[in-house]
Order: sequence, then C-alpha cells, then structure tokens
Amino acid sequence: MLLSAGLLAPLLAADEPAAPTHIQIKTSFAKVDAAGKVIEVISSPTIITTASKQATVSIGGSGEGGITFSVTPTLGADGTIALKMDTQVKTKVDPATQNPDDLRRQQKEASRKKTGMPVFHSAIPAEGLFSVEDVAGLRRWVKVGRVIDGWTVKSYDARREILTLSQLGRLQELTLHKA
Repeated sequence: MLLSAGLLAPLLAADEPAAPTHIQIKTSFAKVDAAGKVIEVISSPTIITTASKQATVSIGGSGEGGITFSVTPTLGADGTIALKMDTQVKTKVDPATQNPDDLRRQQKEASRKKTGMPVFHSAIPAEGLFSVEDVAGLRRWVKVGRVIDGWTVKSYDARREILTLSQLGRLQELTLHKA
C-alpha cells in the first residue's frame, strides 16, 4: 500500500500558520509478487476528512472479497499529522479449492454457535469421563454432575452413545459426534 497525505487549508497571510480544515489522503492498493514488485494496482482512492474524524473507503464487493481502508488523522500542536490506519482484506473463498477439513470445521462452528449447545466428542465409560467441547471451542473431560455452558451432565447411555444434559428442568440429549 502506498500512502501520501496532503493538506487543504484556506489561504491566509504568509506569516499566519493555520491548522488545515481538511486533510486529503491518497492511497494505492496493489498486488505485489514475492519480491515486493507491484504486479497490478487494484485501486487508488482519495479520502478527504477532518482532524479526528474517521473516513472509510471500501474496494470490491462483499461476495467477492475486497478491501476496507479506514483512516483517522490527528493534528499535533506543532502542525504534525498522525494517521491511525486500519486495512482489512477479505478474500473470496472458492468452495471447490477450499480445504475440506477447514470447510467441515467452519460448518461445525457455525452449527454450534447457532444451537448454543456443547458437542459430545468421546467417552471413557469405565472411568466415567466424557470429552465435551463448549461453545467457545474448548474441549475438556468431564464427569456426571459437572456443568458445561450452563448445562449439567446428567447421564450417559453407552448403548445409544448419548450424553444427557439438563438445564432448568429441561433435558437435552447429545449424540456422540463422529468425525
């Protein structure tokens, strides 16, 4: 990313320095190769804003990926300009080329977030231990009576491979998650 800042200020007498009323920021977004050589300039937007006011520009569409660039300039008492910048790049995901393990993990995370339920991964019935993953993605071994995400582990049916949880009098059965 190439960046330059320019000032737009009202004309005053030569001996009266004045703080600019607007700050113009010119930037360029480019694809570069491994050596850092510019292959292609994607966009060269110009942003005009005032001191301490954030300005944002988006390049590309949300479905096809894109760049979001935000800048907040701050003027120092000595006339210096500090720029707080944030650049976010979202790439387009092609399901045909995406790693199948990553795709399954993303689907599992989306499912878990949607239901708000823990995931039952494995059991060692002889020890009374059950591997359960909470909604934050933390996996741990628990016993009957322990609480996970507000759910109390009540029982385990080894024949059906089902772990029963309860919360406020409501029962929920978790089927053993098979990878």
